[in-house]
Amino acid sequence: LIALVMPLVFYEYFEWKKHKAGFKIQELPYLSQTAIPEFSFKAHDGSTFYSDSLKGKVVVADYFFTTCPGICKQMTGQMKRVEHYFNTSEKFKSDWLLLSFTVDPEMDTVETLAAYAAAKGVETNKWQFLTGKKDSLYKLAIHFFKLPAIDMGTDSLSEPFVHSERLVLLDKSGFIRGYYDGTDTFSVNQLMNDALLLDIQYTLKEAKEEKQNKHKL
Repeated sequence: LIALVMPLVFYEYFEWKKHKAGFKIQELPYLSQTAIPEFSFKAHDGSTFYSDSLKGKVVVADYFFTTCPGICKQMTGQMKRVEHYFNTSEKFKSDWLLLSFTVDPEMDTVETLAAYAAAKGVETNKWQFLTGKKDSLYKLAIHFFKLPAIDMGTDSLSEPFVHSERLVLLDKSGFIRGYYDGTDTFSVNQLMNDALLLDIQYTLKEAKEEKQNKHKL
């Protein structure tokens, strides 16, 4: 009963705030013209991960590689913070996923990614490390996420791959709603706040639809 009533109470509270004080939840901008395209990659648990699994979930994605000598350690640490927040927060109610795409699929096999995830202390199966065909991984990075993904080859052994430090927030429909610096704690704090904002909006929308359906009865 509480589970059914609380969303309605939540919705009515925000409606009252808007009426009495002009309160309005600021919506996040849409930063992609389309939803994420269809794809399939191998996950670190050995399964095939399909883009259909993203539907109805708030998603945070990044690009990295396991032998990265630079920013990947910081990015993975910040992704762990996001994972812990989503997994333990009493405020955040939406289903969610974290996706880490490799830019070095030749080295980052399923077994390598599994060992990396274990070494980093990944808490849940909701954080997937993905590998597959390089062309497909890079196409998704460049054409949808608008992130650089470059194989420098043997000409640059110290930094063989170029990728972005940004974490990307997707809504439940697969649209990009935010970019954040994955090496900066304050920027990732903003990511978590924005994810919670999306979550509140979904809660209000569901409560409104439930109220409308109730009035139709």
